[in-house]
Amino acid sequence: MTDLDGKRVVITGAARGIGLATARGAIARGARVALLDRDELELKQVVTELGAAASAFVADVTDPEGLSAAVAAAAAEFGGIDVVVANAGVAPKMATVAGTSLAEFDRVIGVNLRGVWNTVQAGLPHLGVSRGRLVVVASVYSFVNGVLGAPYAVSKAGVEALARTLRVELAVAGIGITTAYFGFVDTDLVNGTKVGDPLFEKTEKLFPRMLTKRISPDRAAKEILRAVERNRTRVVAPALWRPLDWLRGIVGPLGDTVLARAGKLRDVLVQVRAREVSSPNEP
Repeated sequence: MTDLDGKRVVITGAARGIGLATARGAIARGARVALLDRDELELKQVVTELGAAASAFVADVTDPEGLSAAVAAAAAEFGGIDVVVANAGVAPKMATVAGTSLAEFDRVIGVNLRGVWNTVQAGLPHLGVSRGRLVVVASVYSFVNGVLGAPYAVSKAGVEALARTLRVELAVAGIGITTAYFGFVDTDLVNGTKVGDPLFEKTEKLFPRMLTKRISPDRAAKEILRAVERNRTRVVAPALWRPLDWLRGIVGPLGDTVLARAGKLRDVLVQVRAREVSSPNEP
């Protein structure tokens, strides 16, 4: 067990959503928290709300030099770092692969995958001193079909592959790693993909309600902090996703086959593709 009281925590994407909820939860457990985000105004407002245990560092995870400088500044202020949470992420609008621009693909990969890579690179020198823990936020899209959201699924599968590699590489240094796999979380990231898009809701209704049900950012944060406290290597939430994770080698291929043959999903794909052809600049 790891007691978070007195620990020094760095969180990216900390101005809102899961990052902010994790910061609140860590502070409630006695930790000092460095909140990193590219939104300076919102970050300052959040730090004012959280009080003396929180510090703000403006940084963009797509800028490796700036990110490393921010993490180093946090380490200097706190006297070290014990936990780094690579949480920052973005999501694309619903689209087929054919209808997704290279710029949109690069944007999602740049934040979700390269941003995690950059966070790892920035945090490891400090975690090596404290023999601390690295948390990377992946997604159930690491192991389920990414239809109509390929850039996001590709990025999160990459995050999982990175985390698995790090678990082996960092064992000799005594640095722990936790991979968090969340389903749908009630955040701006998730909700922003469906705003004004009737086809999103139509697609969502094709899947069992138990899988599309959203959990709160606070629930996601509790799962992350509990995993850190218990030195767990992975957390999957909500729990209904766990059997799909355990059986991914069987369920994955079967699910792909079912989706490829699903008439209602085909109808949605036709409508989405028609929209893309008529408006090639969106998303």
